Amino acid sequence: MPLFHQSVRALVLSRRNLGEADRLLTLFTYEAGLWRAAAHGVRSLSSRRGSHLEPFTEIAVVLSGHGRLSRITAAETHDYFSALHSDDDALRRAYVVACGLLALFGEHDPQPALYLLLQQLWHHLPRLPQPRRPVAEVAAVLALLAGAGTAPHISRCRVCGYTGTDRSVRLEPVHGSIVCSACSPAGPSVWRLSSVALKAARIAAARNDLVLRTAVSETDAMAVTMPWRTYLRWQGAQIAGEQ
Repeated sequence: MPLFHQSVRALVLSRRNLGEADRLLTLFTYEAGLWRAAAHGVRSLSSRRGSHLEPFTEIAVVLSGHGRLSRITAAETHDYFSALHSDDDALRRAYVVACGLLALFGEHDPQPALYLLLQQLWHHLPRLPQPRRPVAEVAAVLALLAGAGTAPHISRCRVCGYTGTDRSVRLEPVHGSIVCSACSPAGPSVWRLSSVALKAARIAAARNDLVLRTAVSETDAMAVTMPWRTYLRWQGAQIAGEQ
């Protein structure tokens, strides 16, 4: 099997220890999508690479190996995202999106648009006021779902065609749609989008300048984000079950 030697840009999503001195990193590369690679000896005191391989950083990295066996031979930090690392709320939201990416996409599936979206999200989240963060998170989640081909249609009720936002709706993950409260008043509350959450989701889905300028109250924040976190986990479980 031929050897390869490739330089890539990468966002570090996660890491876990291997043996006494190594780590296995999950990278989201601009050129090739998700890529798992071993970093040998980075946990030793003499290693200079360990500081360049922290989660939620952007790095320039050289990957070598053969087939699916990859190792990191050189790495340099491009952006540490200091503001993100010092903001627990922003970091939690970034973690939600990173987990969604890992659940929805396989390795070596290039997604350059999503790479740029994550890069911008990590930059913007800690700089946004708290009330504007839920819509930014939902926009990122909906972009992931759209990239994976699993985003629901939220423009109208599947049953009656209602397009307004005065009613609450219920997400239907099996159908990839919504049903308004007039057509389906019952159902699991975990899938419910309040009228505020529906308005926020439609703004998020449009992915325009309003995303970073739309605020929701502290009372509504969880109602805006939680149904989409649940939807993301559900879709990830479906994909895992098919593999």
